[in-house]
Amino acid sequence: MLESRKPNESFYQIYILQNMNSIIFVTQHLPFPPISGARRREHEILKQLSKSYKLHLFVISKVYEEDKKLMDLIDFEVQDIEIVKSNSLYKLDNLESLEIPFQIHRNRSANILDRFEEYVNSVQPSVIHFEGYFLYPLYQKEMDIPVVVADQNIEYNVVYQQFVNNKKHKLARIWQRQYHLTKSYEIDIWKKADRVVAVSSDDKYVMDKHLEIPATLISNGYDHDDHGKYYGIKDNLDGYASTLQSNNSINLLFVGNHDYPPNADALEYFFPLLHQKLQEKSDLKFNFTIVGNNTENVDEKLKNMDNADFIGRVNNLNEMYRACDIFICPLRFGGGIKTKMLEAINAEIPTITTSVGAQGMTHILKDKQPFVVVDDPDEFADTIIELASNTKLSTQLKENAKLFKENWTTWSDVASQLSDVYDDVINEWRFAKIIQKRAVV
Repeated sequence: MLESRKPNESFYQIYILQNMNSIIFVTQHLPFPPISGARRREHEILKQLSKSYKLHLFVISKVYEEDKKLMDLIDFEVQDIEIVKSNSLYKLDNLESLEIPFQIHRNRSANILDRFEEYVNSVQPSVIHFEGYFLYPLYQKEMDIPVVVADQNIEYNVVYQQFVNNKKHKLARIWQRQYHLTKSYEIDIWKKADRVVAVSSDDKYVMDKHLEIPATLISNGYDHDDHGKYYGIKDNLDGYASTLQSNNSINLLFVGNHDYPPNADALEYFFPLLHQKLQEKSDLKFNFTIVGNNTENVDEKLKNMDNADFIGRVNNLNEMYRACDIFICPLRFGGGIKTKMLEAINAEIPTITTSVGAQGMTHILKDKQPFVVVDDPDEFADTIIELASNTKLSTQLKENAKLFKENWTTWSDVASQLSDVYDDVINEWRFAKIIQKRAVV
């Protein structure tokens, strides 16, 4: 919007702005501050894209009041932001009557279709980007605008694992039904989009089976170092990191949004087993530090275990990485590239994970991985003990992390790859319109 530009901008800058393609980026949370994997990905991508496109954000927020307060702190250029409140958070026993995937239901609210249609008509974008298949149902055919759908993981696989891990639960049949609904909707939406973006090679392989135009593989970047910034959110550290460094323990760090099922499962399944086995197998003193959003929802039995600190949301993960000795990522299910893993590698902290946590990352260095991959809880505990007492192994993982960073994609590369996708679909769309007009004539 030219009237909002700074008065000292040159004619050339204004000309460039006028001729930039515009994007409506649709997401299920404000991509700021970058305090979770998904927000980090979107924040880093949009920061880069804002240099080349006019960005418009349409946000369906689960934390509406908080996002409204934070939207003015966004540290990259956006033309405007529309925030709407999503449905209340679902409860498992309320899913039985749903005829659509719960994620689509969760990202709806009163009059949202009308609001999105009005927003699209006011912006007249060159392309609409949906960050998740479950946001695509906002699109209506009469909009007649090219669409890119980016799935950070294959959601129906995540739901399927929810079913598998809860087979003995009385509500298992609800997860089973949600799996079938999610798979049907997700595949159908991939087919409708002009382009589909996958974050890992595993996900791309699955998507390509259903697509005429193969999915574009665009992984996450690693090179963000602004965890030291303050983003207007209360910090729960209170000197905790400096205390850790002097506690004479082997400090283990786990990071994640604890409302996200794969992270919640890792805590509920792996954490008690590791806690028990480390006590049984070693005289070393271990301390677990669990960082991330929504720790208030974690089971009180877990919170009350010895040598376990649930810190909640923090502004400065760099301090946590420096204070802790080993990063653990014991995920049993999930998809895509794990941002927490890239952050740990970037910090060069020795890392132990499962094959799920390492998904999409093992092809880079093959025999010189910056992490150890172990799936069995008993072996996971053994590996923690080995890493705690083996300086040579710890040093080798740190050296491997340096090599990994030399070979892995940066956020600038990620944004450039996504920009190519946008330009392709925009040009194809415009060319198709020209052909269509000539056919009519």
